[in-house]
Amino acid sequence: MQAVNAALAGTNLSPRTQADGSLAIGREATTAKTAPNPGPEPAAPQSSAAVRKAENVEHIEARGMRSTRIHLQNKPVASTTVDKQQIELNQITNLQEAVRLQPSVQFQSANLRNTTINIRGLGAASTGTDGLENGAAVYIDGIYQARPGTALFDIPELESVTVLKGPQGTLGGIDTTSGAIQIETRLPSFRRRAELEAQAGNYGEYMIKADYSQALGHSEKAAFSVDYFQSALGGYVKNIYTNNTIYGYLDRGVRGQLLLRPDDDGNLQIRIVGGYNHNSNSMGVGLYNGTVTRYGNGNPISSTYIQAAQRVGYKIPAANPYGLGTDINSQQMIRSEDANLSMHADYNLHGYTLSSISAGSIWNFYPSLDSDSTGIDIYAANQAQNYQRQFTQEFRITSPSHRRFEYSGGLFYLWQEVKDHSRKTYGSQYAAYSASASATPESIALTDRALNGLSVLSNEKPTTNAYSAYANATWHALPRLDITGGFRYTYETKNGSFLQYLNGGGNVTGLNASQKATVLQQRAAQLATDPYQALKHDNGLVSGQMTVSYHVTPTQLVYGTYSRGEKSGGVLLIGLASNVPATVKSEYLDNYEIGYKSTFLKGKITFNADAFWMVDHNYQTSIVQYNNAGLALTYLANAKSAITRGFEADLRYNPTSNLSMFASATYDDAYYNSFASAPCAIENSYNKSCNFTGSRLALVPKWVGVLGFDYQHAVGHVGGVNLMAYGGATYTMQSSFFAATNDSIYSRINGYALLNLTFGLRSEDRKWDVSGWIHNATDKKYFTLLAGSSPLTAQVGMPLAFGGTVRLRL
Repeated sequence: MQAVNAALAGTNLSPRTQADGSLAIGREATTAKTAPNPGPEPAAPQSSAAVRKAENVEHIEARGMRSTRIHLQNKPVASTTVDKQQIELNQITNLQEAVRLQPSVQFQSANLRNTTINIRGLGAASTGTDGLENGAAVYIDGIYQARPGTALFDIPELESVTVLKGPQGTLGGIDTTSGAIQIETRLPSFRRRAELEAQAGNYGEYMIKADYSQALGHSEKAAFSVDYFQSALGGYVKNIYTNNTIYGYLDRGVRGQLLLRPDDDGNLQIRIVGGYNHNSNSMGVGLYNGTVTRYGNGNPISSTYIQAAQRVGYKIPAANPYGLGTDINSQQMIRSEDANLSMHADYNLHGYTLSSISAGSIWNFYPSLDSDSTGIDIYAANQAQNYQRQFTQEFRITSPSHRRFEYSGGLFYLWQEVKDHSRKTYGSQYAAYSASASATPESIALTDRALNGLSVLSNEKPTTNAYSAYANATWHALPRLDITGGFRYTYETKNGSFLQYLNGGGNVTGLNASQKATVLQQRAAQLATDPYQALKHDNGLVSGQMTVSYHVTPTQLVYGTYSRGEKSGGVLLIGLASNVPATVKSEYLDNYEIGYKSTFLKGKITFNADAFWMVDHNYQTSIVQYNNAGLALTYLANAKSAITRGFEADLRYNPTSNLSMFASATYDDAYYNSFASAPCAIENSYNKSCNFTGSRLALVPKWVGVLGFDYQHAVGHVGGVNLMAYGGATYTMQSSFFAATNDSIYSRINGYALLNLTFGLRSEDRKWDVSGWIHNATDKKYFTLLAGSSPLTAQVGMPLAFGGTVRLRL
């Protein structure tokens, strides 16, 4: 409720609870007993907050509580929302699909654990960083999701996805550097609601969703909802080794909500949500894309993938990822599950809103991977199981609205523990495959005796405790001028332990003393420099914000913002080389931003634009280092600084009640500002280090754009039912970018554009809806990931897909 009050601050509008659990916004009735408003005089021309907000805030439905779906048009913050209409038009069921319509968001996911979400090019430069928070926070109904992958499950009753850009820590939740993503779902209804949805398409795709909600008994104080979903994709890549299909998934879950309004005055509202999700998928296999045989200076590489394959008698497939085929010889199946329970309570005390948000969750990750993505038995196993436990608690106070000075503040606590069990087992062909060009048959045989069947087992357990206090206030200094400031302090401790040991391997019977020593030495070299570590890292993080905003007219707002955000450092619990620091420093980011927001033609046109310059100090990025055995390890380290700068624009036009059009674009120039000694890309690896200063940051296209429209029209009636036909299209485009943090030329993904189409027929009252859809209508061939290492591998996007959807309201 406090989010609605904040949106209406300084107006004569107030929220009214309706029977279905939504809030309608109306004007307040004033009486002789009404206290005078100390804010700007309503009669002043173009000065009242009511005048400048009522133009755009005509009706607001509260779909959540803390992360309520509100109109942000009159707030001095850069934001973009994918609304319910766009969600239905594009068959969006989760965050991964929604961010395709958010040009400022960069997304990459090899699997649910290894997921990166960036805003304006920043957030996380690496994947799979256990125990380190992302600089781009994700919330579902106000609940912080420490693992971005948990938001990739299908989300029942998805209503909107809003991206807030730039540091947002002074508003509550976790501290952020690049921004926050708020996912909102529908509240339970006090009126009976029963809905079914089914979908089917090519490549074995199907989806079933069911939602039921009503009041408990005949109560006006309690309502509940239950949702079930199941979705699947058979896959679109053929494994010729096993004769089955991969790049598919099965996602299913259940979610229940209880909404309580126990007091007669409606001052107390409690929302309890619990859910369980299970996902299994065969995504993430790299398809062969070639071999690097020469360095960038033209000199040949002494031992290549081609030579290694010849040593084990392996016939390399054609380098044709778009052929959608592979010959991996191990199972590729990644399973994960998530269970969560939360309670959000709001209490209105004489105009002050007191809030408590409590949430606990577990997340388990069970992968079975072919990590080498080949038909060679290099590794029999190479995977990490994760078991994460999390608890958050937030207390918040929001001042009454309609005042000259408004504020909010609170306390936030996060506890998180991750148990990670890693296993790497060497395969029967590892010794011959990894041998140098000068290796003798005897040395290869000894390496095979040492490593064939040997497992390197690691147990890591990072634990986080974070305590934060924050405050944010707005002063309506003049009728058109507002000044907003905020402050936040976080104290955070990160503890971790790391244990590594060996198991298995061939026996040494029949070897002489020298050979035994060689075998045992090779085994011991697989261990980290220090096979046991107990580490602690403390962070004291300070962030803040200062914004000046001015209403040029009731429907035009300009603003300027300086804000600082922080991203915690932590401990690195992997087998590191002896010269690698065991901790990574905290990031701190300075954001400078100016923006313009406007509406024209009585709300038919909305145009927003902003320009930003963000400097990220101690930028956390991926580094490749080698352990005692010469094996590559990827971990986080700090570059001195990185810069991302650019502009964003968003246009919405509704010329008639039947036609809606939108366009969004982002230009983002993101680069290392200072990174003088960095590991080189494979083509330059003849150098000990490379200077990346001025090089582009990974995963960030310079240009991203989205265009779309939807149109509906009455086409008559049948049997007393009015019929509506509708259709729409969404066109997304982006320029090239590097998928690897070392900007390898082999990781450069060319720009591409995708077209999605939708068409359908429904009843005017929406009791039934039948639609068809085509995704990637031009059958564009494109990569989602390119690995800048040899052998070169690629992950490919989904080809042309089509299907139909049926929705029923019972």
